[in-house]
Amino acid sequence: MAQIRSDIMGKIAEAEKANNPHKIEEYIIELQKTLQDLTTAYQEHLKNLPTQDTPSSHRGRMDDQAKEEPCVEDIPDARLKEIKINLKQEGIVLNPCLSERAIASFEEKHSISLPPAYRNYLLYIGNGGDGPPDHGIARLGEVADDMSSAQKNNWISLKNIRNDFPFTRDWIWEDDEVSDEGTMDQINFGNLYIGNEGCGMYWHLVVSGPDRGTIWQFTGEGIIPTSPKMDFLEWIESRLND
Repeated sequence: MAQIRSDIMGKIAEAEKANNPHKIEEYIIELQKTLQDLTTAYQEHLKNLPTQDTPSSHRGRMDDQAKEEPCVEDIPDARLKEIKINLKQEGIVLNPCLSERAIASFEEKHSISLPPAYRNYLLYIGNGGDGPPDHGIARLGEVADDMSSAQKNNWISLKNIRNDFPFTRDWIWEDDEVSDEGTMDQINFGNLYIGNEGCGMYWHLVVSGPDRGTIWQFTGEGIIPTSPKMDFLEWIESRLND
């Protein structure tokens, strides 16, 4: 898969040097189709594997992922379409999208409503992928491999996601600061892990509370919103423009 992707990306680079937009579009479509064919083949392979017992704490997350489906070609929003094109031009491999039913099931299960910008990303662009950020965007409900066991259990169960995230300003507890907005327990309220920057830096999306819809960075030293504050699509666009 890596070699196929590299070959097609080489063709795209040559077409860019030749200033041939028609060839660029043709190769992007070829890359998209190749990746989708590989994804379909892999999913068929997984269906034929022996069934194993799955820990209950992980089962809901895997059920959501099983409802991935090919993204629609006719994206109804010009902004979403441009973001998807730009992601693919950067060589970022996207996962298949989530169905409306899968998203609604996740929302009903956790008694939340996902912010529109992130919801549209899942519906029309992909259920996570290679990036940005550096270590990728997670599938809905997924956790980072380098999280501690306690962190993984918390972000898989999402037991506090329906409670409001109380923070609106950064809080660096490593400096012995005390927040007047909330407690350490409440940093787990009303937000969802969405991406990994590496070195213990994680990106989260606030889904309830006064800062609903905004992106925050969580580290072992504190929590910090983007500056300026951004919704999910604004954050993706800013990363592509870096």
